Amino acid sequence: MPDASPRWWSGLSQAIARAANSLATRSVRTSGPAASSSAAGAIQPAGYQQKLKKFFGPASTLRHRPRLMAATVVSVAVAVVLLAVTAVLLSMPPTMAKHPPRDAQSSTPITAASLTSEIMRQFATAYYHDLPTRPEDAWARLDTACKNQTGHSQFLDFWATIGSVELLSVTPRDVNSVVARLKYVRRDGTSNTEDRWLKMDLENGTVLLDGSGRIGTVTDAMPSPPSTSLSPNAIDHILLSADQLTNLLGVNVTSNAAGDGGGSALALKSSSYGMSDHSGQVKPPTCVGVAFTGEHDVYAAAEPWAMKIQIFGNQYGGSGNNSAPYYVEQAVSVFSTRAQAQQVVKSSQAQWHTCSGAEVDVTLGFENGRGFHLGDVETEGDVVSVSMASWGGLNGLHACQQAIGVRDSAVVEARTCEEPSVPNFNWQEPVNPAWASRSAAPLVSVMLNSAHN
Repeated sequence: MPDASPRWWSGLSQAIARAANSLATRSVRTSGPAASSSAAGAIQPAGYQQKLKKFFGPASTLRHRPRLMAATVVSVAVAVVLLAVTAVLLSMPPTMAKHPPRDAQSSTPITAASLTSEIMRQFATAYYHDLPTRPEDAWARLDTACKNQTGHSQFLDFWATIGSVELLSVTPRDVNSVVARLKYVRRDGTSNTEDRWLKMDLENGTVLLDGSGRIGTVTDAMPSPPSTSLSPNAIDHILLSADQLTNLLGVNVTSNAAGDGGGSALALKSSSYGMSDHSGQVKPPTCVGVAFTGEHDVYAAAEPWAMKIQIFGNQYGGSGNNSAPYYVEQAVSVFSTRAQAQQVVKSSQAQWHTCSGAEVDVTLGFENGRGFHLGDVETEGDVVSVSMASWGGLNGLHACQQAIGVRDSAVVEARTCEEPSVPNFNWQEPVNPAWASRSAAPLVSVMLNSAHN
C-alpha cells in the first residue's frame, strides 16, 4: 500500500503558508495613516528617523516599512517552524510514525504435547524473533524458575544494550535442550557470534525456557578438555556389582529381578539412567536428598554428564535377617568438571544439616510411609553420611543410612535400610537414629575407590 504521508505533509505546509500570508496581509492593511501618525507621535531617540530613512529608502514609503518588516519576520518564523517540524517528522522511523499490527509470531506461545527437536527449534526461533525489540514478549516465554534466576531488570538491561540478534542455527543437544548459534550486534557497534544452550520444559502444554547458558564464543580457540579424567561411560564401572554388594552387606544380592527363587535375596528392582524426582513424596520437599538418591532437585543445577541409579530389595519386606539391609540404593553421577561435582556434595551436606534433628516424612506407597527422625550429619574423609529411624504402628521399626561422596568429577550415593532389632522397645520413647547400621558409608567408599582407579 503506497505511503500517503508526503501528501499529508504537503497539505500541512500549504495550510501554514496560507496562515502566514493572511497574517502578513492583515499587518500591511493596518499600516494606514492613523497607525503611522501614532507611530510618528511616539518619542523616538535622536537620529532615529535618519537611520530609518537611510536603511529603508525614500521617505514616501517610510511609514509602511516597520509594519511590513514585522509581517515579513512573522512569515519567516512560521516557515522556519514548518521546516523544522517537517524535518523531524520525516526523520522518524516508520515504527514511530505509525504502529503496525504486532507480528503474530512474536505474541503466540509455542504449544506442544511433548518436546521434540522441531518444537524446540520453533521455540528458539520465536524467542529470538522477539528480541531485542520486544523484551517483554520474550520474558513471557521464561518459566518461573528461569525468571527467578535471571531477574527481570537484569534481563531488560542486557537486551537494551543489543541492537540486533540473529539466530544462525539450532542443533539438538539432548531430550529437552538445543544449542543456538547467535550473532549479536551491540548498540556500540561491536558484534560477536556465540553458542548457547537453551533448556525447555512444558507447562500445561506451553513450551517455556527453563534455563540458558553460554557455551563459548565461536571465534574462540577450541576449549581445553574438561578438567576430569572420567568419561560418562564410567558410571557402569563405578557402580557396585551384585557380588560386591553381597560381600559388603552380608546378605544375598542378585541382579535377577525374580530373585533367587526363595525370596530371601535382594533382587534388582530398577536400574535407570538419568535423575529421579520424588520431591512430591517427601515433606519437607527440600529434604528429598536424605530419603532418595539421584534426585533432580539435588543435581539438576550442576547438569551431570551422566547418571545411573539402581535399587535392590523390597520396600515392604525384610531380608530375613534383622541385622542386614532389606533395601539398597546406589547412584553414580559424572560431571564435566571437578568443581561441579564438589559443589553438589557441598550443597547436599548443607541441606542435610538443615534437615537433621527434625522429622522427614516419606511416602513409599499405599499405607506405606515413614516418619524419619534424623541424627547428626557426619563426615569421614570424602564421605558424608546421616542416619535416621522411624516407627509406625502399621509398619514397625525402620532405620536407614544415607551417604554421599565425591572423587574426581564423580558423585556417588548409597542408601541402606533395615528393620532394627530393639529389645524391650517402648513405642512411647523417641526413636534412635543410631539403630541404623553404618552400611551405606562403606558402599560409597568402595565406589569412590573405583572412580579413582
